[in-house]
Amino acid sequence: MRCITDLIDPDAKILVLAPHPDDFEAVGITMRRFFEAGNTLKVYVLTSGASGVEDRFCPENPSSENKRRLRQKEQRDSCRFFGLPEGCLHFPPTQENADSNLLATEGNLTILKGIIRDEQPDAIFLPHGNDTNPDHRVAFNLTTEALGDLQFSAILCCIYDPKTIQAEVNAVMAFDENDAKWKAELLRFHDSQHQRNLNTRGHGFDERLLKTNRKLAEDYGLDAPYAEAFEVIMRNPRRPCLYDEPRERRRILQGAKGKGLLNFRDQNHE
Repeated sequence: MRCITDLIDPDAKILVLAPHPDDFEAVGITMRRFFEAGNTLKVYVLTSGASGVEDRFCPENPSSENKRRLRQKEQRDSCRFFGLPEGCLHFPPTQENADSNLLATEGNLTILKGIIRDEQPDAIFLPHGNDTNPDHRVAFNLTTEALGDLQFSAILCCIYDPKTIQAEVNAVMAFDENDAKWKAELLRFHDSQHQRNLNTRGHGFDERLLKTNRKLAEDYGLDAPYAEAFEVIMRNPRRPCLYDEPRERRRILQGAKGKGLLNFRDQNHE
């Protein structure tokens, strides 16, 4: 199994499309390795994540706006601890429904196209399309559609996280106990999510992610105790587009459809 850093050039520009505040931290060790190597990182958080905040975190006024502000503050605090310059974190004005889910709309597709045109990334990290989380699926759909419309060539790095159903993992970032302690601290800056996990699952947000990282290291027979994992789809140099469209995209989305996970709005971008 190859290390993810072997697949991306040291001077590559990296774009992270995070459907929620905290998706960047899900691969915090990988991002740290690239950042320390001098790669440029740009992070765009695509939803407010307000629906994931319990009312008790905004006791005076648990409005969606106050929950949005709380999630953005947690994200900024986490990125400050990480060391990411403030100008590298963005919250674009995407369209959401009442449950703060990312909508598959022409407006959001236009926003994604603008981000890609502005940043000109060499590699894009985002959650895998075969996933139980609707925001993860819509973000994948919109991103691949934007890349196809723009005929833009980039490496697509699909993140394996606790809600991924299945992925053809072909790259990892192994890490040790010291790295795990740092990642746990990074994740706990999202206190609203940490406490919600404690209340609903009986363990913290940090433990939830690290449990997945432990299992990935075990499943792939790595020497290290933890690993972040990816399905990396390399650019096709023979075509001025992302990869073998529509075959690869159809394969990923077919996995989600087979599980009954594509809703009507997702199917508009199938």
